Amino acid sequence: MKEPGAGLAGLGRVAGKRWWPVAVLAALVLLYEPRLTLNQGLVITDDFFTSDLMNDRYPARVELGRALRAGYLPLWTRLIYCGFPLQANPETGLTYPPNLLLFGLLPPALALNGSILLKFFLAGLFVYLLLRQLGATASAALFGGIAFAWCGFAVAHLRHLNMHDAAVWVPLLLYLLERYRHDRRWAWLLWTAAVFGLQVLAGHPQISYYTGLLLAAYLLWIEVPGVRRPAEVGGVALRLVGCLGLGTAAGMVQLWPTLELVQWSERAGGVSAEFANRYQYYLPNLLTFVYPYVNGDPGAGTYRAPGIFWEDYGYVGLLPLVAAGWALWRGVRRHAVVRWYAGLGAVAALLMLGDQAGVHWLARRLIPGMAYLRFANRFVLFVDLSLCVLAGLGLDELLRRRRVLNLPAAWIGALCLVLLVVDLFWVQRRQNPIVARQEWERLPATAQLLRRDPEPGRTHPLSGVQTHLAAYHEARGWQGDLSPYVRQRAALQPSGNMLSGIATSTGYMNLVPRHLVELWGNEKTPGLIERALRVDAAGMPLVEAPFVRSLSAFGVKYVISIWPLRHPALSLVGVSGEYAVYRNAEARPRCRFVAQAHPVAPAAEGLFVKRLLRYGVDPDSLFVHTADPLPQAPADQPVAGRVRLVREHDHRLELECEVTGGGWLFVADTYYPGWRARVDGARVPVYRANLGGRAVWLPAGARRVVFAYAPASFYGGLGVSALALALIGIGLAWCRRSSARSRCAAAGAAPHAAAVLRGDDVQQRSEGTVPDGSA
Repeated sequence: MKEPGAGLAGLGRVAGKRWWPVAVLAALVLLYEPRLTLNQGLVITDDFFTSDLMNDRYPARVELGRALRAGYLPLWTRLIYCGFPLQANPETGLTYPPNLLLFGLLPPALALNGSILLKFFLAGLFVYLLLRQLGATASAALFGGIAFAWCGFAVAHLRHLNMHDAAVWVPLLLYLLERYRHDRRWAWLLWTAAVFGLQVLAGHPQISYYTGLLLAAYLLWIEVPGVRRPAEVGGVALRLVGCLGLGTAAGMVQLWPTLELVQWSERAGGVSAEFANRYQYYLPNLLTFVYPYVNGDPGAGTYRAPGIFWEDYGYVGLLPLVAAGWALWRGVRRHAVVRWYAGLGAVAALLMLGDQAGVHWLARRLIPGMAYLRFANRFVLFVDLSLCVLAGLGLDELLRRRRVLNLPAAWIGALCLVLLVVDLFWVQRRQNPIVARQEWERLPATAQLLRRDPEPGRTHPLSGVQTHLAAYHEARGWQGDLSPYVRQRAALQPSGNMLSGIATSTGYMNLVPRHLVELWGNEKTPGLIERALRVDAAGMPLVEAPFVRSLSAFGVKYVISIWPLRHPALSLVGVSGEYAVYRNAEARPRCRFVAQAHPVAPAAEGLFVKRLLRYGVDPDSLFVHTADPLPQAPADQPVAGRVRLVREHDHRLELECEVTGGGWLFVADTYYPGWRARVDGARVPVYRANLGGRAVWLPAGARRVVFAYAPASFYGGLGVSALALALIGIGLAWCRRSSARSRCAAAGAAPHAAAVLRGDDVQQRSEGTVPDGSA
């Protein structure tokens, strides 16, 4: 290896501007899966019990597109959990600029496919730029870029759109810091802050948190060796905190609402060590870095290991492993950047193993914020990135020789690229099943039936997870016949119901307020409603009064089930394959008047839940969760009320009420901070009632009640983000102006120097000491 200027030692310098590899990368992205390129298919990658892609991320983005075309940002949705703070859940990615652009302008399927292709391209492009900045030749940089674009992490986590969105920015951030290391211009730190803010908006706090640790470590690695005096430490700290702080502030429009939702969720205060390590890395899956399916293939239904395949998967190709090993062999002693990426890969690998290596256990106790995260396996992203960068540097060192194995180096480079593409395309295309777009977009028969009702109310999908598991086993994975997944859409599995525009009482989100989990449950914990069902000896559900009463209290008009349901209030209205739709005759209006309310103090919450489990939620009673005294109607006055819906929007509900004697208005929609109520224009408190609903007190008379969702967390975060972006913009403008002044000063000095030289030249010519034409 050579010192800076050639080969691996060209680290810290861009070796020319050859953009033909970018065209090659773009062509590979378009050729990788023609059904996506031509918008003829949709990725429906499975997670066994559900599909994070099709039952969570994609429906939320479809809802984003609908709202944007209607002229608003969907901070709240009525379609899941009887109402849910959609934007506060970061995985929806509703404030991520590419999502706003693609889903706001394009049809949903085209937007999804376009975003997937764009991510493959950006991942490869950014590693290519990083390797070019490190001095690699164009073909070697392209080699590393292709390896990262289709590495195991990127392909396996395509089911987690927001995670993939966040991951593609990591190499660009390292590229920007490498530019800063090269010329020490503040502008590169400001660009780093802007891109880091963009990554935060992508909506995967775990990846952004890990990236923040990486950037802090890299900046310290850059800055600390240059510290000569204690006074310089403050400057290093300012650059470090300023860069990461501005970036975090730029993403605060997403981060602040998310932090609020975390405090209302089961993750408030962090997660337990048992929960964090529930699916920690399965050590035999280390062999998948060499052969992906050594422990079975989930797409073929043959994976039987205790770990989760796609959380452990990190295959980057065989040739990149060899090239990375060559880079370590040739450069780890002589080149600091090789040591950096080798160290990054090693530390990430130890953290990836969770508590099995002891490092993650220590990090959870020493590093603030780590206690809120699970799946340490996701450090595999940084293992893959390190391997791909080292692979590019290793191939570059090899190709700097004129001949390799008695062949021209250019031929070897071309052969390596071809073999890498064949390897990755053959292996990685098995990870993500694709179904015909038109077939998937066809409205399920159950949704068609529900839409015939002019006032469909809410639907409770009773068997979504079970039927999804059955579809996975019937299809034997996802590499064969995908028709079981197509049929299973009729279950309106949460939160896939958003694709049909049908409102349900349940949902599927990773961050959910505790009181909603307690009421409706999630994929891990059955809620009060589900626990109210008993099961007979044959495993069939027995419908009893508490189940129907609770559904009725929250305005659930229909139930979808694969099991026969027998209860006087439930009548069969339609069947689609194995899915039956039942109508609940006892369903109450969502907005209704209740005469009296009973307080439930926080200390009595557990007893109240036990009471609900035994008797169900009484539609005619109101239990308000507060320790404060409640207003009540005078005992000697008649109490009656009537409620009429005037207008409804995701963020606003307008009602007209006529109340005799005073009483309570109960709205069977989710209680959550950010909802404000006004009665005849005057602000009134909103109470949490019946575990998950909202209630306000109404004085006697004709009243106009307006509920509006205006979360302070979103608007406060929006202000912080706007301020941070303004500061970044001002800083970049200042840097550009300073750079322009420097260029002007240099340009002003050049003519003077030239004049001096010309004067010297004239004088020398007059003296005959300089021959004519030699200047």
